[in-house]
Amino acid sequence: KQLFRKIKAGSYEFDRRYWCDVSSEAKNLISSLLTVNPDKRLSATESLQNVWISGKGPLANKDLGPSLQRFKKFNAKRKLIGCIHTVIIANKMKRILDFSNAIKEAALDEE
Repeated sequence: KQLFRKIKAGSYEFDRRYWCDVSSEAKNLISSLLTVNPDKRLSATESLQNVWISGKGPLANKDLGPSLQRFKKFNAKRKLIGCIHTVIIANKMKRILDFSNAIKEAALDEE
């Protein structure tokens, strides 16, 4: 919530830990899109003409392969963590069901 409040107020920064590999053109585009005043904010048409989107900027001839590999690695890690969480939850649900069934069986045995 605090992050969204800051963005709505136009109070944000590009933390170097996360943004060091991001081009100044991309950061300028993001800043232009996060402008609080709608009259000064880029329109969709203007955004599409931005050098970072149009591919006419300095990245047009740059090999983005290493960045793509890092993204794929990140995405694979995210998916693996999601799978691990799914297995953990499934095991917990199974234990709950087993416990519930054991209680029902014990109640039936007492009758």
